[in-house]
Amino acid sequence: MYNLLLTTVLVLIPQTGTCDNKKESVNRKELGLKGPVAVVIEKDCQFEKAFGEIKRTGSKDVRKCFYGNGNLAMQINSPTSFKKYNYNKYGHLINIMDIKCNNDSNNDTISIYKYEYEYNSKGSMISKKDLGTYGSYVTEYVYEYNSNGKISEIKVFNILDDLKSQTERLVYTYTNGGKKISTYSDKGLEKEEIFSGLNQTTRENKGFYWNVTNSKLDNNKHPIKMDNILESKINGKKEKLLSVVLNYDSKGNIIKMSHYKNGANTPFLVYTTQYTYDSYGNWTKSLLYINNNLTSWTEREFIYAKNENDYKKYNQDDISIFF
Repeated sequence: MYNLLLTTVLVLIPQTGTCDNKKESVNRKELGLKGPVAVVIEKDCQFEKAFGEIKRTGSKDVRKCFYGNGNLAMQINSPTSFKKYNYNKYGHLINIMDIKCNNDSNNDTISIYKYEYEYNSKGSMISKKDLGTYGSYVTEYVYEYNSNGKISEIKVFNILDDLKSQTERLVYTYTNGGKKISTYSDKGLEKEEIFSGLNQTTRENKGFYWNVTNSKLDNNKHPIKMDNILESKINGKKEKLLSVVLNYDSKGNIIKMSHYKNGANTPFLVYTTQYTYDSYGNWTKSLLYINNNLTSWTEREFIYAKNENDYKKYNQDDISIFF
């Protein structure tokens, strides 16, 4: 159980919990991009180590093109594989067209991932349906709001053919400077509670064996450190199993993640990231080290728009402009 907990927390700690946390990021802001980005080319670089030197040997490139409002318009994986993103008047994603081309145009394959929405008279979303690619199995999110226009409750349903069953319910409670999200199962049992305050976020799993406390040790706009503590609740006793300390740079990106067992003074696992930035504050190079060993090399090239025509230039069906 102990090893399972340690493995699980490496995935859980950096994330936040919502019922819709698997959605694809389709906006410059969600992707953390700054400035009038028309195109970003992400390069997953291959490299080799020889004679004490590390050399880049190639890369797998993905191009993302944006509309002027910041929404993602296209993602181009190769000359024969790309996605197109379409939105409604509220700016919500209604479908993703995944297109794969063959030499014979008659054999091109297009799969369409669809979403449906309903809105109230104030323009607030009251229902979102994730229809998937084939629409036979649907996940629906039903939203309720308080008198201040903030979300008060989200109900999650699975719909298969004509059968509709509730799988989860999230209740939002707001306090001065804080927010609590309580997640309940289809049986009405509380599964998880997340409280976000000014200086601390607590995440407690009600049905398992752990809770996580995220404490800002330096309450700047971008915290210099954040201490994430995993505690067990086995046999009703709390025992500190793991502490993860996050260090940020002035841009708000994590540059170091140190994992400590049982309150030890020396970390057993350290992730370190080195960033290079452009004048807009977007990183153009990222080198990830695990215990001082380079494991990931990513580079990004940006094309910034000077006017609306620059966005239109890169959002056409003809993608040969990139190749």
